[in-house]
Amino acid sequence: MGAPESDPRPQGQTQTDAGTVYLADAKDLDDGGVDVDGIGVTIPGIQLIGTQEGEALGYAIAAGGDNRADGSKDLLIGAPLYDADLRTDAGRVIQTSQVLTTGVYEASEIGATVGGMQWTGAAVGDQLGEAVAGVGT
Repeated sequence: MGAPESDPRPQGQTQTDAGTVYLADAKDLDDGGVDVDGIGVTIPGIQLIGTQEGEALGYAIAAGGDNRADGSKDLLIGAPLYDADLRTDAGRVIQTSQVLTTGVYEASEIGATVGGMQWTGAAVGDQLGEAVAGVGT
């Protein structure tokens, strides 16, 4: 589930409209409402939080097949308003297939301390990640 206008607090500092992606393990949850802020904290699952103000992480999300050919399905997450270096709104797509333990992770960890990669737009205004779609098997 994507919440591209959420205001996460990476390292305790609010990032307005940075966005959050919630991946819940709902098999043991009862029917009814669920407060997504508990996912990865008190509810089994993962929160992936944006780290740059206004990046809109979670604007688009898709299963990506096994594009990385590592035997696991990929997850593609778009952040179309991400600023890459001096390229305003170049956007980014995060691609990962690593199975993560329950918790809260910063998007910047993907490709650094968590397996995966980050694709960034080539030019100002590209808005890479406005749409994502999986390919492969």
